[in-house]
Amino acid sequence: MAIEINVYETLSPRIVEIDGTTYPDVSIQELYNAIREWEDFAIHADDDTLIDAAGKEALGGGVTVGITATLQNTQVLFTGNLTPLDDGSGRTCDATDSTGTQLYVDDADFVTAGVEVGDAVYNETTNEWATITEVVDLNTLNHLALSGQGGSGWTSGDNYQVMENISCTMSGGNLVAVDDVGSELDPIIPSPFVQVARTSSSSATIQEIDAIRYSSYQNAVWVDTTGSQTGTAFPSGTREYPVNNVADALVIADDKGFDTLSVIGDITIDGSADITGMKIVGQSQALSTVTIDTSATALNCEFNNATVTGILDGGNKFVGCIVGDVEYLSGIIEECGLTGTITLGTTVITTIIRCFQAATSTPSIDMTGISRVVSVADYSGAIHIKNSTFAGNICGLGLASGHVVLESSVTAGNFFVGGVGQVVDTATSYTVLNTDGLLNKADIADAVLDESILEHGTLDSVGSTLRKIKYNIK
Repeated sequence: MAIEINVYETLSPRIVEIDGTTYPDVSIQELYNAIREWEDFAIHADDDTLIDAAGKEALGGGVTVGITATLQNTQVLFTGNLTPLDDGSGRTCDATDSTGTQLYVDDADFVTAGVEVGDAVYNETTNEWATITEVVDLNTLNHLALSGQGGSGWTSGDNYQVMENISCTMSGGNLVAVDDVGSELDPIIPSPFVQVARTSSSSATIQEIDAIRYSSYQNAVWVDTTGSQTGTAFPSGTREYPVNNVADALVIADDKGFDTLSVIGDITIDGSADITGMKIVGQSQALSTVTIDTSATALNCEFNNATVTGILDGGNKFVGCIVGDVEYLSGIIEECGLTGTITLGTTVITTIIRCFQAATSTPSIDMTGISRVVSVADYSGAIHIKNSTFAGNICGLGLASGHVVLESSVTAGNFFVGGVGQVVDTATSYTVLNTDGLLNKADIADAVLDESILEHGTLDSVGSTLRKIKYNIK
């Protein structure tokens, strides 16, 4: 946006006047551009420069060094506002108020005129001023006590005016000024009924404020239930100011577009929380325990780097966690330690990949119900299977090194065990138990030595060779 300026170059300090009534918000860059454009006219070629500036060097990634502009024996003035909101034309005060704190005009319309708190009221008759504190209605203004040359407050028949106080801003960097000998000078000159707010930056860089705030979250909302930070306004939920409750964290996540909660310490997802689709990341399996309350909604979530227990709603994923007692589980458990009982959800497959027994107590898979399907790949350690009572239940286990215990509560179901390990069969019954792909010392010995008589006769088999040795057969 180009701003309009008028330069009073014969004064000292010189004055750069900005049409503040038209352009109430001015950046340092806009001021610099306007002054340079004025200086480019040939008629000003011999004049001393009005402004110097430094900064704006690119640092990459859309970040630049902040701009600092120095006015050289020059000050900035926003055009004063001398046009009343209500000039009192044809009207006068219609009620005497000896306290001088209320103006009543029966034929005025202060609301339509745009009068606001902070504007000024002027008693022309007594030459007194006051700041308006309340627009009561169309006809009445409350204000601070009139002050000026003296008088008796408002008297019926007094002439009045209402003046607007315009707010202007100078932002987007630093603005300073020096006089003709290099001494510090205030860069802004006051003007009638205009207030100028000047923001400064102490940072080495400038960037869009929303981008700065966004980056401070580090792509997640941070939660520390032992802290004191509450609310959803920035900086709540940043790494430096983690919120202490899940409700605020979810509001912030929705507002900022995050799908991750980074947990410091332990956390309980209580019954009022819906973390559907969220990613919960702990500090470590030892430092962060995530407990899912019975009534909480935890559907299609992902849990990382934490110890997790509780009641789930399906479609969840665990990576790098310690998984304790969890119920209604379906989804994926990958590279996790198992310590408790995993109670399966209905119909959807639960996949357990490259996991291991993480405690001295043996973890178990509870197949209570119907249509329970679980696939275990590359498992290390011991694991129990229990409460399978439906013939359609399916459990496939691939062992890296370990053993599987089919408990006595297994009365039906299809079980396929392969890899390197053992099966301890204490089940009451089952539909199918297939261990053809299982390798262990006893199975290998049985496969090699416990052949049938016919197999012993097969040429060059182990049994055939031993038979030849025994009977000295060439």
